Amino acid sequence: MLSIFSKNKKVLGLDITEEYIRYSLISVGSGSNKVLMCGEEKIARVEPRNALLSAIRNIINKTKCKNAHVSFPSDFIHTETVALQSSQKEILPDIELRLKEKNVFSFTDAILYFEKFESVNKKDFYNVFISSRDNVSFLRSVFVNSGLNVRKIVSHKDALLASCVKSGEIINTMVLNVEKLRTDIAIFSPFNRFKAITSLSEDKTASLIKETYQDFYEISGDKIGYFFISGSLAADTSFINSLSRQTRLPIQEADVFVNFEIAKNELPPVTRKESFIYALALGTALS
Repeated sequence: MLSIFSKNKKVLGLDITEEYIRYSLISVGSGSNKVLMCGEEKIARVEPRNALLSAIRNIINKTKCKNAHVSFPSDFIHTETVALQSSQKEILPDIELRLKEKNVFSFTDAILYFEKFESVNKKDFYNVFISSRDNVSFLRSVFVNSGLNVRKIVSHKDALLASCVKSGEIINTMVLNVEKLRTDIAIFSPFNRFKAITSLSEDKTASLIKETYQDFYEISGDKIGYFFISGSLAADTSFINSLSRQTRLPIQEADVFVNFEIAKNELPPVTRKESFIYALALGTALS
């Protein structure tokens, strides 16, 4: 397990990919959250460990904060949900056993992080973050040597819902985070849990949205009320209009500040259009 830090109002959200780390620094208060800083640190194309280590250290120096929540692309770290009987004491071995039974865990894999998110009918449900043993060892060494206190790992799905869906919402919502090389789709439903979907091809985004919407309708028997888009392509109005025409669904720009308090006449650290690319970083910090 990664280190757990004591209560601190300032939290870093790190959206880590092979090319960059997008980060947000937020202040979490009782009943209100405030965005303090957003930015992007490029990861130099040199030896991976030193490049990532240097980028994280630069972010710590800029933000003066070591306490972080972190998210990774699904092709680097993948998540699974595991259910255990609440009475079980040896959690990690039992989680590994359940993952093997689901055929998603082998001797070459390792668990980076796990977290219980709910208990239902005497069963505990855990989010488990898995990668290769080499990846897990690599990340642990980078975090330790950078001085970063990683409180938790956050999935892209949970990050998107935290940043783009207003707290307390009860209407089914689909959130799309669209970059040039990948699209992440997350669905919020007050009555169902749905896994995130990732596509690595921009030209298949429209068909992926339609298929996801149809699957949701067949499973839940209900429709989705809101369709929000974030990511670097969210600022491209023609792209949004094209998606709407292809899917015949009313897709609109997300408000990634929806769960933050911004005082009247106060300027956020980034413009609205710039904020789209920080949806994952902001949601990761909030989660």
